[in-house]
Amino acid sequence: MAKLKMIKKMIQSIRDIWLIVGISVFLFALLEGACSFTFLVMDHVTASNTRMFDSRAQADDYRKIPWSEDYFKEFNESSALRWEPYVYWRRKPYNSKYIKVNTDGFRVTPNSEISSENAQPSLRLFMFGGSTMWGTGARDALTIPALLATELRSRGIKVEVVNFGETGYVSTQEVITLLLQLQKGNIPNLVVFYDGGNDTYSAYQQGIAGLPQNEYNRAKEFNLTKRLPEIKRIVVKDTINNLATVRFTKALLRRIGMRKTEQKDEPDYDKGRIVEEAVNLYLNNLELVKSLAVSYKFKYIFYWQPTIFGKNKLSDYEKAEYAREQHLEKFFKETHNILREKTTHPRYEKTFYDLSAIFSHVEEPVYIDWIHLSERGNATIAQAMVEQILYLIPSANGGLPD
Repeated sequence: MAKLKMIKKMIQSIRDIWLIVGISVFLFALLEGACSFTFLVMDHVTASNTRMFDSRAQADDYRKIPWSEDYFKEFNESSALRWEPYVYWRRKPYNSKYIKVNTDGFRVTPNSEISSENAQPSLRLFMFGGSTMWGTGARDALTIPALLATELRSRGIKVEVVNFGETGYVSTQEVITLLLQLQKGNIPNLVVFYDGGNDTYSAYQQGIAGLPQNEYNRAKEFNLTKRLPEIKRIVVKDTINNLATVRFTKALLRRIGMRKTEQKDEPDYDKGRIVEEAVNLYLNNLELVKSLAVSYKFKYIFYWQPTIFGKNKLSDYEKAEYAREQHLEKFFKETHNILREKTTHPRYEKTFYDLSAIFSHVEEPVYIDWIHLSERGNATIAQAMVEQILYLIPSANGGLPD
């Protein structure tokens, strides 16, 4: 009898435990569902706002322009990337009102293509750079390459301009892009490189000069399919961290001050050495292009681009953008100081131009963030480039000087 009572008690205990577990699971599922729904709505709103609104649409030159929000919506849509051998990425084709990317992944440059098959350009101009050359913040006709093409054509020069610029590219990726074009027999008369920002930022970001941006992601992803135990740990960790209840708890703890907001650590490396190496690698790329120019008989010009750190008079909007990236200023200025010292050598005459101070005393706003320019800013850069390019063109009747 006692044994029977004990069995009944054990069964009752098991039922109670299962009941508690069941209720707990049900409540957790209910809480997880509620939190998931909340985050789903928030993520949807955030994604919609990201698609429909970019803070740069509020830049001085764009704030009251009716097309600016539509432009930045297109910009977001056109940012999809595809794998590109040797250089990692290139944009997918895109065709809309303000932004067009051709099937090769290159930004379309209006007013720069030769319409007749028999009409050969007197100048084939290849332009390389990062997002500033690609034209972030500018419509197709008002990127630096497009403005340059328009100006040269207005002076009677039959020019074909190809914009090889791509977001995030450092100068090494651009040199490789040029090399791939030369391998195909696609030979220009003149190549223009417009760099500085990405090379410097990549060195700052990674503590190693000369790498593409976010190179650590490539190392992390390499041979990932062969590392199953590691993949399982990553999946489990990500699954837990992505639980809505976990996300909610972390947010709540941060809110009440019990969990610090994650901050990026200040880079811990010998900055003086990295700055020196970054400049040397950039100038070595210039030397590589010089060697290619001799072999393939084209001319070349390198430009060092401006940033907001070189503008003395800032609008309220520009001041906010400057403050957002002020932590970069010292590293950028140290890099520029070394570059300026090295490029005083006569060997860089008429092949390297420093545009970093071009907006130093300009009162009008030209920046839409710390490095990208408005269309008005692009026009200033293009106009500066025209003067050096015209030096290489003796007349509009064709040919570059030997």
